[in-house]
Amino acid sequence: MSVIYIGAILIFAIGVLGVILNRNSFIIMLMSMELMYLGVVLLMVLITSAFDDMTGVIWAIAIITVVAADSAIGLSMLVAFYVTRGSINVKSLNVLRG
Repeated sequence: MSVIYIGAILIFAIGVLGVILNRNSFIIMLMSMELMYLGVVLLMVLITSAFDDMTGVIWAIAIITVVAADSAIGLSMLVAFYVTRGSINVKSLNVLRG
């Protein structure tokens, strides 16, 4: 197993740990989810490039585009929540339940 594969798995693991350990900060949770997406995309590109296939790169570009839109929506929800409540504490997000 190459060092790059281990690096991609390590990036994903750091993202998972970030989500699990930092439950209080919404911004850190978003960044950790971005790390998880990055690890998966990097691993997908590495595996498909090992088979000389370019479909993995095309899918990676599509996934990165969707993840960027997801991040923009999450940050806009964060800004809207901060404007209405004056705080971005994750524990106070249960107010949003219907």
